[in-house]
Amino acid sequence: MPTHGPKRLPYDAHVHTTNSDGHNPLASCVRAAEAVGLSCVAITDHYWGGEPLAEWVKAIAQADAASPVTVVPGVEAVISDASGRVSIDREQGQLVRWVLADFGARTEGIGINPPATIEGFLHNVETAMCGAARNPVVDAIAHPFNLGRFPARANPEDLPRDLLVRVADTMAANGCSYEIMNQAFWWHPDLSVVEYVAQIVPVLHVFADAGVNFVVGSDAHSCGAVGNLGFCKRLMDAAGLGMEHLIDLQELNDRRRREQARGQRLA
Repeated sequence: MPTHGPKRLPYDAHVHTTNSDGHNPLASCVRAAEAVGLSCVAITDHYWGGEPLAEWVKAIAQADAASPVTVVPGVEAVISDASGRVSIDREQGQLVRWVLADFGARTEGIGINPPATIEGFLHNVETAMCGAARNPVVDAIAHPFNLGRFPARANPEDLPRDLLVRVADTMAANGCSYEIMNQAFWWHPDLSVVEYVAQIVPVLHVFADAGVNFVVGSDAHSCGAVGNLGFCKRLMDAAGLGMEHLIDLQELNDRRRREQARGQRLA
């Protein structure tokens, strides 16, 4: 692995607007992406299932046409349960070009009603992540192993290596990326930032060694946070990850734009 990460990260793959729980509208977030020098930004408002997407995707397309920044229509879906079922189906997935999936307070067996034992909890984490990774709609797991604020909690050092290897192998085999998220430390309030970095770097090594691609995102909920990727860079530097480990979000968006035009997205 390279000893130094990239000097500058070119895109932000995880941004929220007032269409879900963000504080600023789409136009402000796109303008902020331009202001901080991003070449590409993905709008990934939460998608719980059933919300209309067509009009929102149309608005993102209009923002893309009006900006020098490439604006990618996406969503952040929730992993619903320990089987890895997600809140976006194939039909809805065809409308967007980028799908994150995450654990949340609504994830049965993880965010709510977890097993009584840590072994059972981590088993659910593994099966949920592997199930989501096998879903062709899902492009990346958002802030993986964000397990420090749920009723049952686990920090990175609590994750068995064999579990990590199995999840990494599944993600690599299915082309599912691992998000390095700028606010990942927030999910582990019992750890200092230094402790979190020390614990997550070995996890990143397992996924890199398995050939999993990474993606960077701010998880911005305000326009002021768009493109704030300093902690992402710190983690990449600490883990020895370079640009060659990141997916090319611009290329992926362009390819999927062509697939959508031909009606082949997720075909």
